[in-house]
Amino acid sequence: MVTAHLMVTLSGQLAGVSVARLSGNAACDQAALRAVRRVVQFTAAPAGLTNARYSFVLSIRFAR
Repeated sequence: MVTAHLMVTLSGQLAGVSVARLSGNAACDQAALRAVRRVVQFTAAPAGLTNARYSFVLSIRFAR
């Protein structure tokens, strides 16, 4: 399992992604980063949230 750290802007644009916890398999780690970067647009933050960016942790599990 790869744990990724994402930064997403208020409008839903990906501002950054990094591996927060390595899986032990470099190919899986890179595949997780590529998968997140392929997302064109995340959902915009709900009205009432005003920070420029929000931080999320996402666990990605690969199965054979």
